[in-house]
Amino acid sequence: MQQLAIDDAIRTRDAIIPRAMAKADREHPEWSETAYKYLKWYVATHARFWSWELREAMAKDGYAQPSELRAWGGVYKRAVREGLIRRGDEVKKDPYRHATETKCWERV
Repeated sequence: MQQLAIDDAIRTRDAIIPRAMAKADREHPEWSETAYKYLKWYVATHARFWSWELREAMAKDGYAQPSELRAWGGVYKRAVREGLIRRGDEVKKDPYRHATETKCWERV
């Protein structure tokens, strides 16, 4: 029964991410491509980072942020698929997600 719940969560995630990215691109044309390019630059200068650090840096540098943070999911999935990053082992509490523990990202 537990596996079914996990499978449902994965299907839901995989359905929501493209919609969130499309919305971000409507709000800010080419947002997803800009975010991916920024992530590539950021990874070149940061061997390990957390999602919120990347978002904060991008916003501080004057780039628009999507109204739906799940849009970032597609950016991260692409970076993993293209061999730029992977999930690390170090864990911190995410200050933007009710202190949910989350793993870092690491440069590959």
